[in-house]
Amino acid sequence: MNSMKCFILHFSLFIFFLAGSARADGGDVLDRIVRLPGMKGTVYALLGKVSEQSGYLFIYDSKVIHNDSVVRVKKQECSVRQAIHRITGSRNLELKVLGNHILITRAAERKSMEETVLLPPRPAYSTIAGILLDKETGEPV
Repeated sequence: MNSMKCFILHFSLFIFFLAGSARADGGDVLDRIVRLPGMKGTVYALLGKVSEQSGYLFIYDSKVIHNDSVVRVKKQECSVRQAIHRITGSRNLELKVLGNHILITRAAERKSMEETVLLPPRPAYSTIAGILLDKETGEPV
């Protein structure tokens, strides 16, 4: 009986630590801490540094993020989300994790895309089927 309690205790601790480590690794990718190098470079190169550290690749439209723009960032530790905002110079971005990619879109653009995709088009007319009955006699009209 004593060995059974010991086994249950060890198994419970194992599950507890396993769940804790899974949470730490599987938490929100955008909240992971990365180190921005104190340097001047293109947006493309700096996002590449964030990509190397986070293990996630970026997907974005060149109309939203200008790859060739040269920016200077301070050497600091920050979340992936903050790094993207600092490198791009814009906080008006929607960031969405898709597998091992981070999709970057304009915030307003994303909402309009969702409305377009999620809402089915409304028909210009409606068809109603049924039988019209006379109120007094109950006979079909």
